[in-house]
Order: sequence, then structure tokens, then C-alpha cells
Amino acid sequence: MEGEGVHVMASGAAGGGADHLVGPVPALQAGGRQGAAGVGAAGPLQARLQARGVPAAHLDLLQGRLRLHTARQLRRRIAASGARLLHL
Repeated sequence: MEGEGVHVMASGAAGGGADHLVGPVPALQAGGRQGAAGVGAAGPLQARLQARGVPAAHLDLLQGRLRLHTARQLRRRIAASGARLLHL
């Protein structure tokens, strides 16, 4: 995940927040703001974002939301991205 903005969605299932990300994230990129997304494996969100030119990586957040290891892994990936904006 690299970009000015990193968008994180725990579930990749269709509907709700997943449908929301498919609109503004590609629009931000079209306006010159580079972003990336980290999304859950369940559902089509990762493929939908990638089809619109948004780099999207799989994050296994729903399997361990309460695990400290999962939170640390997410923090490391976001810090490594160089993002100036984080959208959870």
C-alpha cells in the first residue's frame, strides 16, 4: 500500500462502505491524488478498486480485530506507505 492517502476497509463485501470507496477513491486519483486501499478478502471490493486503477492489497482484519498482532501489522503497513491521510 503506497500513496498520499490510504483507505482501509475491514470487509470487501459488496454494499455500504465498500460501495462508497469505489466512487471517491478513483475520483481522487483522477484529480491527481494518489491513493491505495487495504481491504478484507470477503467480497469483490479489492478487484473492483483494482479495475479502476486503484492499488488494493488484502488485509486480514476480520479474522483478528481484537488481536494486538493484527493492529501492529496494520500500523506497520500504513507507516511504510508514506500516507499523509488515513481513511478508516
